[in-house]
This record gives sequence, C-alpha cells and structure tokens, in this order.
Amino acid sequence: MKGWVRILAGCLVVAMALGAGTAQALDIDAIDAGWYDLSGLHNAANTAYPAGFDGTYEARDFFIFDIDSAIGTITAAQLVLYEPGNGYSSPDPSETLTITAPIAYSPGTIATGHGAGDSEGQAIWADLAAATQIGSTDITASTIGEIVIDLDASILPAIMASAGSQWAAGGYLYSYSGEIDQNEYVLSDTFDWPGDPTIPAPILRLTTGDTPPPPPVIPEPATLALLGGALLGLARRRRRK
Repeated sequence: MKGWVRILAGCLVVAMALGAGTAQALDIDAIDAGWYDLSGLHNAANTAYPAGFDGTYEARDFFIFDIDSAIGTITAAQLVLYEPGNGYSSPDPSETLTITAPIAYSPGTIATGHGAGDSEGQAIWADLAAATQIGSTDITASTIGEIVIDLDASILPAIMASAGSQWAAGGYLYSYSGEIDQNEYVLSDTFDWPGDPTIPAPILRLTTGDTPPPPPVIPEPATLALLGGALLGLARRRRRK
C-alpha cells in the first residue's frame, strides 16, 4: 500500500507542475510618440518625446502601442524609454518623470496634429498630467541609454481590455519647478526614433501568462491511503477478469 501512496503523491505533484503556466516577456514597439505644449501644439511629424520646460512652454509626452488581440493575461508591465547623452538639462541634480494612464482621449486623437491655441490640444496637454499616475523614475545628467519604468498593476486590466486596438500612456516632468527663466527637461533629442537606429523605439514590455502557481498542496496521508487503496482494488479487479 505504501508504494501506491508514494506513486500517487508523485503523480499529483507532477500534474500540478505541468498545469502551471509559463510566464513570457513580450516587447511591443511604440507606433507613435510625441509631445504637446501648454499652447496645445502638437506636430504629428515630430516623434521626439521630451518632457519639461525648454524655454517657451512646458512639454508633456505620450506613447501609443498596438496591443495584439491574442495578448492573453498580463501579469506585469514596464515602459522602456531612451535617454540620449544630451537629453537632460536642469539646474537640479535629478528630475522625476511620471507616467500616466488612461488618457481621456483616444490614441488616434492624441496622435493627430494640433496647432498652437487649439482647445483640444490644450485639453490633451492637461490630461497627460491629470491622468492617474502609474509609474515614475528619477533621471540625472548621467542617465544615458535605456530607462525602464515599472507600471502599476492597476493599469493591467486596461491594457488587456485594449487587445486588438491601441493603448496610450502620457508622461510629464513631475519635478518641474515652474520657473520659466531656465531649461528643465529630460528625454530631449529623441527625434527620428522610427528610422534612426541610435534612438530605439519606446517599448511597452509585458509579462504574459499565468501567475506563478502556489506551492503544491500534498493531500493528507489518510486521503492518499484511501486513493491508493482504490487504485489497488481496481488493479486486482482487472487481474481477476
């Protein structure tokens, strides 16, 4: 009987392990990115995504991604941006970039060009900072290259709900002091990332698949003995036939 119990316990553990899903990493390149300023201006041909004050108005950026219809369950998300060597300008030792979502306007509307003084453009600029904060990172003058920003788990359902369509996130310089007599920005000179290999595309990095399974629960010895006895009885019955 004890041999049957051991075999049954092993089978149960293996079955639990095989039933657990395997998490996978998926990088989705942005299909568009850009910025709006206080006047509501957005040049649809300009795909740079600076955030902060550059001598005229405060710029706020956005990022748009195509979400595959078969994306499945998302268990974690990150936004991966690129800071060029000359992308930082500030009198402060560091600046905080904050990511926001969901944006009140559709990705198509955000991507559309708007002229200075355009009321819809001004509303989008405001919402890029007013939307819920879902992640942030500190950037310094020595920050060069890839920047990985963990996104809050609260936004995962919205990303999954965008399967088969587009999802957009905004960004703004949370630490901007509001002074207009000095530059204070990050992520400048990110122009031409769709065609310039030195400036990678913004990436939405998703972890998909089932959540890690809990430790397997081993049935009580009495339960295993009962199941083992049933299997043993079944085996004897078959031999008699």
